[in-house]
Parts: sequence; C-alpha cells; structure tokens
Amino acid sequence: MTAVDEPPPVEFRHSTRRQFVPLVGALLVAAAMVAAINLISGRQWWNGLPMIPMYGVIFGVCQRVARPEASGYQARLPLRLTVEHLQVAGPDNLTLAVDWSNISRAEIRGRLQAFLVIEPVDPDQTQPALERWQWTGHGQSGPYEIVVPLAYMTPGRDVLRRELARRLPASIVNPN
Repeated sequence: MTAVDEPPPVEFRHSTRRQFVPLVGALLVAAAMVAAINLISGRQWWNGLPMIPMYGVIFGVCQRVARPEASGYQARLPLRLTVEHLQVAGPDNLTLAVDWSNISRAEIRGRLQAFLVIEPVDPDQTQPALERWQWTGHGQSGPYEIVVPLAYMTPGRDVLRRELARRLPASIVNPN
C-alpha cells in the first residue's frame, strides 16, 4: 500500500454535545408535558416546572453511580484507528495497541448502550502484552476481550463500522 492509498488515522472521542443535546431535548419535552397537564387539570401552567432541572441532575448522577469507571469501564474513548493498528485508551494513562492482523473479532454490540468488543488472536502480540482479564469490563465474556463503551462518541457508530469494514476482513467484523 502506498502512502496515497493509506487511509488517514481516525480518532473517536467522547462528545459532550452528543451527551447533553438529547438530555436538554428530553427536559424541554418534559417541561411542555408538565405545562400541558397543568393546563388541562386547571392548575397554573408553571406548577412543577422548577422540578424539571432537578430531574436532569438526578438522571446524570444515577448514570454515574450505575456505571463508575472503577467498576469495569476501563477501556474507554479515545479510540484511534491507524494504518498499522487500533489503539484503545485504558486505565492509568495506558494505551493498548492491537495490530489489524492480530484481531480475531471486532463487533459493535447494543443499540442504546453500544460497545465495541475486540478480541486479539494472540494477546502477547499487543503493545503492551494483554494479560488475562486485564481489561475486565461490562459485557466482557472472554479473558482477553477488550470492551469499549461507545456512548456519546463522535464521529458516530456508522463511521466506526465503515472504518472497521475498510481495515478488517468481512469475516471478522460483525455488522450489527
């Protein structure tokens, strides 16, 4: 492959905008519903509206409590796809690099809470070498699986699927 044919590196990061825009939209819809219900029931339309932001805060805190990083969400964004390998950020500022030829399986699981599941052919060939259950996380079913949560990722999952399909054989990528 020449330098002209090589795809550029693609980096997937956590997007604050993708996290807060749906939350703000849901809160605005909830506020409109509260106002409509108040008008229908004969009360003042603004009754209960000050509670709406508090519901957003409670929802955000519940998400953090339900999925703390210390409980297994070790592999995380940024995820970087280069010509030579796939890089995943991990705990303690560790970056794991897996060569494309060393990936036996790469699939995106889930719809609302999506995860990228990567399994190397030879865990000793990753940089640094992958130890058994080292990257234990939510949804991990094998000792050498790397599970990366894709919530609020930019660019989106479609770009990730396209890039994985470009860089890996079709038998390795699961097109969920």
